[in-house]
Amino acid sequence: MRDFGFVPDWGRSNRAPDRTNQQAFFPASPSGTLREATLSETLAGVLGADPEHTPYELEEEFKNLSYLSEIEQTASELWKAFEASYITTGERGVRRSGAATRPYVIPFHRVMATVLEVDQPRNWWRWYWMLMTEPEENRINEELHERFVHELFEMPYSNLVEKLAIEAAKNLEDDTTDMGANELLTEDQYNIIPTLVPECASAFQADLEAWLDLQSTESSSRWMRGLRDLLCYHYMMYFLQVSVTLAEEYDSIQDGPPFEYKFELQPLYFGMENEAASKSRQFATEWGGGGIERHLYDSWGRLAVLSHVVDIGLDESNEVESRPYTLTEALNEFPVDLQAEVVSRLLDEFPEEQRPDEEFELDDAAIRFSHAVRRYYENMGKSPESQTAYTMGFKAVYQLGRGTERRYIERRQRVGTILRLDRASLRMFARLFDAQKERGHIDEFWQYMLQRGIQFDHRSKQELIEQLEEMGLLQKQSDSGEAMYVQAI
Repeated sequence: MRDFGFVPDWGRSNRAPDRTNQQAFFPASPSGTLREATLSETLAGVLGADPEHTPYELEEEFKNLSYLSEIEQTASELWKAFEASYITTGERGVRRSGAATRPYVIPFHRVMATVLEVDQPRNWWRWYWMLMTEPEENRINEELHERFVHELFEMPYSNLVEKLAIEAAKNLEDDTTDMGANELLTEDQYNIIPTLVPECASAFQADLEAWLDLQSTESSSRWMRGLRDLLCYHYMMYFLQVSVTLAEEYDSIQDGPPFEYKFELQPLYFGMENEAASKSRQFATEWGGGGIERHLYDSWGRLAVLSHVVDIGLDESNEVESRPYTLTEALNEFPVDLQAEVVSRLLDEFPEEQRPDEEFELDDAAIRFSHAVRRYYENMGKSPESQTAYTMGFKAVYQLGRGTERRYIERRQRVGTILRLDRASLRMFARLFDAQKERGHIDEFWQYMLQRGIQFDHRSKQELIEQLEEMGLLQKQSDSGEAMYVQAI
């Protein structure tokens, strides 16, 4: 391992490197939050809202609605019905702070997201804009975004309790929630943020469009819960893809020139919920050790390097095409003076008394700097739980993947963390696939899943086929099993 021979003293100056860059690739820093909060924050940002009210204020306004204020018992019973169906709190064991018990209103309607604030916001809406940016044309998929916004505004409530809650929420905002969709759909609100792994954006846009097509098949609140799980899956997978591909890029750079790495989707092994995760199965072994978990941890330092590269590449005063560059591209396309500028910015991250005096080439400096960041976070405490790179890496991914329904990740005793699908998440992907294919052969379904970063070994494929058949989502047209089609009900 190459490093600078010291542990950076960022704790004293509170100047630890930032892994985010709002202009490209990693526009906000994830942290472990409830899926409901992730969806609320995404919708609020997309709809240009700045929510500032709490569920406690909503409860008070709900019970004080003009036609409920005089019938306190009925108002209380109606609120209890709303609370039972639409309010959740932090899952036990995920966060130990007091914030874990704070109530969150499940955003069954856009008004809930635009009125009710979330605790410790993480700017998830920037990830929406990033995944909505067309990879090839570097522009927002305006047609899809406009359709999404209009559908949110036209979405009806599902029952009387929802109607009352929406009315109460609107009262909190003094009718500002009645702004029309067209008032939001202006060019100056579109936030173009290129992705590091372009296939992630393509898959997200295709799935969002398919989910919009499915809106008429179930109640609005159920559809919104599915939107929550869809967003969180794509956020989770993008974070994983960034970590895995950055690890591959650094392995490539460490071998020295020529520098030829290209960021492309790297499918990860998933299992099924009821499968035994034996050590012979790749989905059971690729997370731990030097695998995905290590890549997540080390991504902090690599993203900190990448942020400086992006800033310099987008500086229009420099003599290169103004665009976000990867480290590999910078090594190939930046002239000597710009590469030296990246190195200088990296060294300037250290406290003045620790800034190395030696001269370094960009490839060497990037590797050494990323290792210095790793050592800094590892030095925070003996256990990963006390290290920010772990809690804002693994825990963020775990929260995105581990909701109350449609789960994509699990921690098992003895085995550790695995990526896997439960029946609800399998059904969601089958419905999305069917909505995008007129008649989808099972081989096309495997390809669809690969394009979303999911691959299965032979045994998992057989288990998945059995589950699709049990749920009535598979149509067999031959005894040999060659003519199988995934078809949602």
